[in-house]
Amino acid sequence: MISDDAASAGKYSVRMDGLTSHTADPAAIWRKILNFRMFCRNRKVYGELLDLPDHLLDDIGLSRSDVMAARFEKSPVRPKRR
Repeated sequence: MISDDAASAGKYSVRMDGLTSHTADPAAIWRKILNFRMFCRNRKVYGELLDLPDHLLDDIGLSRSDVMAARFEKSPVRPKRR
């Protein structure tokens, strides 16, 4: 007899929409840890940039609005490959 739960009785409990309440996939957990570390590091770096005086930001070619726009941007700015 085959039950309806047989298909979902795998090692990993992952839903198709990407949201899970629990996952045993070590790669997914590792990615979440690395993403959190990158978020914390970026938040610190943007804070340090915002703490700089205006004349130093001008020397490196940035304004406060440039830093704020980059801070709240969803995806990182990457150079395009040719």
